[in-house]
Amino acid sequence: MEDINIEDIMQKIRAEIKEKGLTDSELGFNSVVSASAGTGIEYSQSRYADVLDMADSDRMVMSYRDVYGNPLAKFIKKLNRRLIAFYIEAIVDDQNKYNSEIYNTLLMNYSRFNEEDARLSAIEKKLYESEKEIERLKSKIEELSK
Repeated sequence: MEDINIEDIMQKIRAEIKEKGLTDSELGFNSVVSASAGTGIEYSQSRYADVLDMADSDRMVMSYRDVYGNPLAKFIKKLNRRLIAFYIEAIVDDQNKYNSEIYNTLLMNYSRFNEEDARLSAIEKKLYESEKEIERLKSKIEELSK
C-alpha cells in the first residue's frame, strides 16, 4: 500500500493556487460542487428558511379527501374508503410520523447551521485580529533588530 503524504499534496495545491493568482476572497465552499452528491444548488440561509416554512405547511398528509361525482359514484367511493380505511390510515399515520421526524431533523440542521455560522464568524474575527497582531509584532521586531 502506498503511503500518502498529505502535506506534500497540500503544498502542491497551495503552489497551484499561487500560480493561478487566486486570493482567499475568490475561494469559497459555495463555488465547489461535490461530484458525488452535489445538486448544484448553493446554500442560502433565507432559501433554507423558506423551504422549511413550506415543508411545515405540507408535512401532514390527510387520508380523507372530498368525494365528487354523481350520487351513485359518491356512494361507491365512500364504501371503498370505509373498506380500506384500516389499511390506508395506518400508512398515513406512519407517513405523518416520518414527515414530522424529518421536519424536526431539518429544523435541528437549520439551528446548527446558524450556531456554526456565528461560531465561524467569531473564529474568523479572532484569526484576522491575530494576523494583524502578528504583522505588527513582526514589524516591531524588524525595527528593533535594525
